[in-house]
Amino acid sequence: MKNKAKNIKLMSGIYKHAELEKIFGSKMAVKRAVEAGKIEKISRAFYATPDVPSNQAFYSVIKKFYAGAVISKRTLLYHYKLTTDQPSVIDIDVDTDSKLRNSTDLISVYRTNKIFSTTSLEINSVKLKGYSVERALFEVLHFEQKPGQLTSEVVHNYLANHKYEPVTIHKIAQKYGKRGLELASLIQMLAGNKFRYR
Repeated sequence: MKNKAKNIKLMSGIYKHAELEKIFGSKMAVKRAVEAGKIEKISRAFYATPDVPSNQAFYSVIKKFYAGAVISKRTLLYHYKLTTDQPSVIDIDVDTDSKLRNSTDLISVYRTNKIFSTTSLEINSVKLKGYSVERALFEVLHFEQKPGQLTSEVVHNYLANHKYEPVTIHKIAQKYGKRGLELASLIQMLAGNKFRYR
């Protein structure tokens, strides 16, 4: 059995511990494979072959094991350069009825009924689903009850680096009720100031 484990060659990619147990035959064999450098532990529940760069491996976990998940919250704001605050975990939204596992040390999972305005993203060469940049603006509502430092930073960076789309923003705002409409009004006011003083 030991010789068999030594001769196992893994296909390049991402694995769960349970998958590796089946491939190598036991938990101890998986541990030996990690010690031998055949596989690398990238978080509490996930592993990658050594050829997969760690920053790519993290997002590949989402692609492989969290089908339908949408990049969200601070991870999305950072991706769009709306904030300079780099998140320590990858934030994803899943539908409220989703059976996907809860958060790990690598991923924060948020269950929501507001999955809309999605688009295709590429982060560290991994293709994923995320919200549009206009929809991303409304992620600040998760962090701030009233417009504060994060809202100010996000709106400023949006207006500085992206094309202002008032109709799209207003449509999205309506789905958030009063708070959403207040944020849309703030963006409109700041956009007016930006163009007025040019």
